[in-house]
Amino acid sequence: MAQYVKPKRFRRQYLINKAFQLKYSLYLVISGVVGSLLVALIMYWWWKRNNEYMEMMGMLDPEFSQANIIVIVTLATFVISTGIFLFFWGILLTHRMAGPIYVIKNVINTILEGKWPSQRHLRKKDEFKDIFQDLNSLVVKLREEEREVISTIDFIKGQVIPVLEDNNHQKEIESLKNSIDKIEQFFREI
Repeated sequence: MAQYVKPKRFRRQYLINKAFQLKYSLYLVISGVVGSLLVALIMYWWWKRNNEYMEMMGMLDPEFSQANIIVIVTLATFVISTGIFLFFWGILLTHRMAGPIYVIKNVINTILEGKWPSQRHLRKKDEFKDIFQDLNSLVVKLREEEREVISTIDFIKGQVIPVLEDNNHQKEIESLKNSIDKIEQFFREI
């Protein structure tokens, strides 16, 4: 008997919150490119100074001096490739934050619409798991409190009102029924 193996899912959409993810990826790129440029400039300055020293000493081969272009192209390639790598790395890293923020926002919006959200879980490498767990705990607690209030309302409707009706307390019964109906309507809409 073959055992079921869950197929591996590939991400189709890495940009969940474009503004957030692109902003922080750009910060990462700028930091990396500035750092790479500083390293490249120091390396070029050192290489250029070394060439000048060798030229003064008469030890510089004319073919070696043509390597300036190769050094500049190599350093420029290094800086550009660093920027590209950091951009995509930033998208991957921010994806682990933007996804949970998106899910948390949807849970909150569902509650604000007066509905209960379905139980969800975050991915293994996602961030903000502690906040999401607290939000799930809050939803569970609110649902339990709602059930208790509805249970209390049902008890009052089933046990207290019949007793009051038997004792001819019509004014109090109407007031109690109106209050219960308002509370019940509020909780049934959630």
